[in-house]
Amino acid sequence: MELVSTNRQGVTKQKKRLQGRLGPGKSRATVKDKRIKSAVEEFRKKEGKSHMSANLKYFINTGCKATDSDTLKIQSHNTGRQSRNRPVRTAKKPKEPQSLFTEEEFQQFQKEYFGRTVEEKK
Repeated sequence: MELVSTNRQGVTKQKKRLQGRLGPGKSRATVKDKRIKSAVEEFRKKEGKSHMSANLKYFINTGCKATDSDTLKIQSHNTGRQSRNRPVRTAKKPKEPQSLFTEEEFQQFQKEYFGRTVEEKK
């Protein structure tokens, strides 16, 4: 209690701060159950092994060959969903509107309806 200030405010908080935490939040600075690891062991554990040579031997020794349809399925499945990985689609050309009547049929209609052929004025 000697370390606690004489002010009335904050005495209980100051007392708790001096006593320290209780329970699981309490720090345990012990060396018990700790194993000293070397930096080389840590590096080898985190590095990971390369399986490339074993994979190459396996694929070279297998005699079967995948069909074209299977390889296309695999490739299409593995293409990403991002826009840069999508194939470029060609835009469809709009079809020109086709008339149901030919030019000769129009000429014949003009002769029948107007009595003569009418030319367009531009």
